[in-house]
Amino acid sequence: MEGGYFIRSQKPGCFLSSNNKIIFDYGLLFKKIRGNRELGGNPIIVGSEISPNDSIYNQGYDVKVFKRNCKGKEEGVDNFITLKMTTTFCDEKRPSTLILIAGDGDYFETLLEAIKRKWKVEVWFWSGILNCFNNHEPTKLCKKHLFPIIVSDDLKLSFPTTGTSDKIKYEAKIHYTQLETCYKFFIYINGNPYNGMESLEITSCTMIENREIMEWLAKLNLFSWINRENDSIFLYFNNKAELKTAKEWIMKEHKEIVIWEKTVQRRKPSRFYKRN
Repeated sequence: MEGGYFIRSQKPGCFLSSNNKIIFDYGLLFKKIRGNRELGGNPIIVGSEISPNDSIYNQGYDVKVFKRNCKGKEEGVDNFITLKMTTTFCDEKRPSTLILIAGDGDYFETLLEAIKRKWKVEVWFWSGILNCFNNHEPTKLCKKHLFPIIVSDDLKLSFPTTGTSDKIKYEAKIHYTQLETCYKFFIYINGNPYNGMESLEITSCTMIENREIMEWLAKLNLFSWINRENDSIFLYFNNKAELKTAKEWIMKEHKEIVIWEKTVQRRKPSRFYKRN
């Protein structure tokens, strides 16, 4: 829910018609956060609304989906996650790293218990979720327990430079990263904006999945807005600079793709780019 609010705040309301859908791919989110790190155990994937087309199902993990109640609210998800976290740090003899990726929920006391047991704790959630944590310690939580992680321009995570005396103190904090820093890697919009956004029309003799396109553009720090019509794929951008960045990268890395460029609102004739 918080993720949907964030995306809508980034895109003008007139672009987001009822025909446009905000798509979350939790498999790509997990892939981004995991990076090159080895797993200490099987991850716990749980939710109430996970699309059967989500790439998380292709990664060989167990996925547990809870049904929503008659009012459309989640039931059982938070309790299940809390139970699994508690079981993990209570049963494991050697403290390790506990990583929580959450859209909402109240896990404050459980996370503090993990820290007391010498576990390193990472949390990844939308900035709006801080309101939930702040119900416990208004205004003091961020200073006392949360250690924000710096994200550089190329989206690589790094820790602030600290002196020797500070390192021990930071180990006892919750390492917190906002999902806003990496949303382009796992969220895209599907549909036609019907507005003056710059667009590329691409065709290919090979199948291109939406998640592939999302990974291409995210590496360029571009958000993915995708629409399919017959054999064509339309990519929408906020301005010509974004379009140029995407076009040049695709032409260089995927020579099998044919590119057409047009501006939706102005109805300019399409221009075809031939490769030598």
